[in-house]
Amino acid sequence: MANLGPYVPFFPGAKAANKKDESFRIRFAIGLENGALLKDLLTRDAGQTIANILPPKRSSEENDSSSSSSSSFAAGLADTVRPLQTICESVVTDWEGSSSSSVPLEYIGLDASFNPSLDDEGSVASAVEVLKEVPKGFGGAGTIAATAAMTTAIQTRLSSKEDGFNIKLTGYNGLMMEERRIKIVNS
Repeated sequence: MANLGPYVPFFPGAKAANKKDESFRIRFAIGLENGALLKDLLTRDAGQTIANILPPKRSSEENDSSSSSSSSFAAGLADTVRPLQTICESVVTDWEGSSSSSVPLEYIGLDASFNPSLDDEGSVASAVEVLKEVPKGFGGAGTIAATAAMTTAIQTRLSSKEDGFNIKLTGYNGLMMEERRIKIVNS
């Protein structure tokens, strides 16, 4: 859990900023158990291929105002998490408008990491295996390229104003693997 910045909303890496604030403020971030969502995005939005996770950005001449220059993988993820961001921003606005709130509230953002759940359908490793370029299963050929493309899409496209997603990110924003699934794959 080394080299993580502040406001990672996952245990055991969760931590706050190191700097002393002038005043106390309540800050919150969101992290999800979303391995099943990853599988859905890779199947539906990326068409089970790495090339559709992070296609090259189109030039400004190719862009028009009605279409996004970003991958459908990032668009699908942004569409899924945007309602959560809207709710969090509304909570902050309502908090600030409340006469009883004397302590400021701040939404730090979403850690968009794909994080496994305990059930088999929520496995991140299993989700990666739906890609055509990972024919022998997780850990085999194509695994590194697939995880690199997904991490890059999360870290560069999701918060992009240029792509129009504008998701406020904090934390790790990568893929978290489940130890039990990796042990099964490697045995």
